Amino acid sequence: MYTIPRVKMGNLTITLNEDSETLTSVFSHQRPISKEAISNMTGSDGYFSLSVTADLSNVYWEYSCKIKIVPDLESEDNQVSAEVILVTDNEEELKVWELPYNVPLEYAA
Repeated sequence: MYTIPRVKMGNLTITLNEDSETLTSVFSHQRPISKEAISNMTGSDGYFSLSVTADLSNVYWEYSCKIKIVPDLESEDNQVSAEVILVTDNEEELKVWELPYNVPLEYAA
């Protein structure tokens, strides 16, 4: 659900709701999420928060959104998509991602 630069990072943090996992000195990392974990962390609206932050030689990058995992009931190979809410300048934008999906990290001032 995210992309990470292919350079060594000082710190990489992946946060799902309030549950953070930070790794030091890594090139990339994927954090597995089970269906059970998703159902346990999903709010009443069906969404959970995802935040990815990275430190690249004291230059900080981040990506944050709210995600709802949506299984394709008509798919024979268990395809899933994600309804994603991005918040920019206090405005919400809904997107649908076919998973797996990659997004760039944004520079954080």
